[in-house]
Amino acid sequence: MTALRARSIPGFAPSSEVGRSRRIPAWLALIGALLPFELAIYIADARFTPARLLIVLLLPAALTVLLRKERRPVISDLLIFVTAAWMIYAGYSASTLSPAGAEALELFGSYVVGRAYFLGRPALENFVGALKVVTITLVGLGFADTLSGRFLVHDIVTNALHLQSINPQYREGWIRATATLDHPILFGVFCALAATIFLYSERSAAQRLLFVGLCSLGCIASLSSAAYLSLILVITIYAYDCLLKRYYWRWQLLGAMCSVFIALVFLLSNNPVGWLVSHMTLDPESGYYRIMIWDIATAQIALSPIFGFGVIEFNDQVLDNTVDSIWLVMSLRFGIPAIALLCLTTLATFVLTGRHPCADDDYEDQIRTGFTLVLVTYLVVGLTVHFWNYTWIFWGLCAGIRASLYERQSARRGQQVAEPVSPVAKSRWHRRNVASSGLSPRASKS
Repeated sequence: MTALRARSIPGFAPSSEVGRSRRIPAWLALIGALLPFELAIYIADARFTPARLLIVLLLPAALTVLLRKERRPVISDLLIFVTAAWMIYAGYSASTLSPAGAEALELFGSYVVGRAYFLGRPALENFVGALKVVTITLVGLGFADTLSGRFLVHDIVTNALHLQSINPQYREGWIRATATLDHPILFGVFCALAATIFLYSERSAAQRLLFVGLCSLGCIASLSSAAYLSLILVITIYAYDCLLKRYYWRWQLLGAMCSVFIALVFLLSNNPVGWLVSHMTLDPESGYYRIMIWDIATAQIALSPIFGFGVIEFNDQVLDNTVDSIWLVMSLRFGIPAIALLCLTTLATFVLTGRHPCADDDYEDQIRTGFTLVLVTYLVVGLTVHFWNYTWIFWGLCAGIRASLYERQSARRGQQVAEPVSPVAKSRWHRRNVASSGLSPRASKS
């Protein structure tokens, strides 16, 4: 019965077909994390990092899949297109079309790949399986950095290609691991994002403990407060979810509490954004430095708030060296509308989904929450982290997957409106909820 129901939902192929056809896209979408940016190649005047090139190779076929008549468009599809178009137009206005187009291509392309190829449980399992291998490799290479006292992979590649090596970063006498990614902060945050997916994709407590523990070691090796903050945020929300699992209104309550907290910060603080940024770091000196960055960047943004300045040098010691916030960088390059569109696109993949208690696949219900939490982490940690190269691509990829889960959820809802759920399915859902709540069937009926 389950197989027949799955076939009747538009856009969902039998599991064996989906499993065969989604392994290669999963590997191609994730393997870019293991290929350092120094391996970039040039096609004409365009520079392609390995991750960007793989997304470009997947994009034409992904667009074909996504434009099939059985696929259902969602609002985030339109928003991601408008976001990318705005970035390109703003870059053109500032005469920096090439780098602006590259960033827009990474975001839009990875979103489309996520939307096209990861629809349904077999494809998601392929994605998680590939992510496990990539994460294990990354953490291993991160500890190789720690043990060797240098950026091992980057040094090997730069020496082989006769390129300038990356200057290693130290904290408390230890090197900050970066593995194959571009910066220790990006490495640590990626480990925290992977832990989020594993928390909600693994079937047993032992598997969750194993993979989340491994990701935690990667966060520790990065020696990054942003990574620690991401991991603490994820584990806290996961514990909250487990504690109140029987109550469907738990997410509305969490959203209300966060809204009240932010409102109080803005009401009681003379510099609310500075207060939030300074309290998102473990090192007070780093917090004050980030507040200084926000003050300098916001003053510059006010000079061109609509279209920004493009990808340029400002001849400023701070702005040309480090702007530790994706929201500030996007505003400086593409204007305030760009960050509004990016935020709306991300939120649209999950805030409109609502509650669907009649779903017949616990795995998809769980992993839907996991990808939502990944995107929330991006939105929050982006206040103190600038994402680029693979971590920027991973944002678009996760947003696309979450939008596909929304599409599948909408398809189920539409089918069940047309065809009422059978008593057997209702009974199965009831028993599952009773089991998760810890109540006996007799007590739940009373």
